[in-house]
Amino acid sequence: EDLQKKLEEAGDTLVVIDFYATWCGPCQLFKPQYEAMAEVRSFTLHKKFL
Repeated sequence: EDLQKKLEEAGDTLVVIDFYATWCGPCQLFKPQYEAMAEVRSFTLHKKFL
């Protein structure tokens, strides 16, 4: 429900969903890239831990 609501709110905005685990090597490699995207003015990073 929350995801669907967020996607609807995003409209035509690009949404990147990252499933992350601390034990996951590729997750660790991509983390800095996602954080760098969040620093670009046109991107907004929303973190939610489930």
